[in-house]
Amino acid sequence: MRPFLDPDGDSVLILQSPQGEAMALVVVGWQKEVLVVQARVEGLEGVSTLQTNAWNAQRRWPRAWVQEGRVHLDFQVLLWGDLGRGLLASILLPVIAAIGEFLEWIEQEGGKEPVLAA
Repeated sequence: MRPFLDPDGDSVLILQSPQGEAMALVVVGWQKEVLVVQARVEGLEGVSTLQTNAWNAQRRWPRAWVQEGRVHLDFQVLLWGDLGRGLLASILLPVIAAIGEFLEWIEQEGGKEPVLAA
């Protein structure tokens, strides 16, 4: 996996689902001391807020929501001080893997409206 840089200098990755229908455009960057990982999911039609809420209820991150018919994923963490490569990798790799898990989950489970426990 090799990122490329956007005009702002943020790293950009493209992840594709195993079935190849959905992909996520992932941007990793900084907003002052906050590490931000955001993804916009393409190739999915008709994902509901109930489905993203089901994901959010079952998993800690990335947070998912639907806005204007498009799925967005987000993870942010405040980090002060010096960061080593190991610490940064231990934060980023699980989050990026979870974005891939979301793509797989939404294609497998996402076709069914979830039943959320009250």
